[in-house]
Formats: sequence, C-alpha cells, structure tokens
Amino acid sequence: MSEIVQVSPNARVFLTGRPHIDDEIARCFAEVIRMSLSPTNGDIKSYLEKRLSDTGPNAMDEELRADIMKTILEKISEV
Repeated sequence: MSEIVQVSPNARVFLTGRPHIDDEIARCFAEVIRMSLSPTNGDIKSYLEKRLSDTGPNAMDEELRADIMKTILEKISEV
C-alpha cells in the first residue's frame, strides 16, 4: 500500500477489510475516513441463498438446505 502513496500521492483508495488491518492503513495513509459496515440478516440470507443455489443438483435436498439456512441465521442472531 505504501507504494501507491509514493507513486501517486493524490490517489484516492477504497479499501475493505477486517478491523485488524487498521494499524497498517494508518501507517500507510495520512488521511483516512473509516466507515463501519455490518450486514443485516436479510443480507446474509440473500448471500446464503445464492451460495446454496450454486451447489450441484445432487449436493443436498431441500431439507438440508433449509436446515443450513436456519442454523446459520440462528447463530448470527446470537452474536
């Protein structure tokens, strides 16, 4: 990242990442605007539906698919 600042000091960079990279970002960039984003249950449900629909036709039946959705959505609501 520091190479970007050295070569193009007026560049604007959009990064996404986990909180543990904050120190690295602060070290490389003088000005930083941070924005916290959290998915909603609807976002996670949509993501899971898409990922589960990408499986092969015989990978799981509807009961297993429903159980996966239910279990994951219950677990994230506990967090």
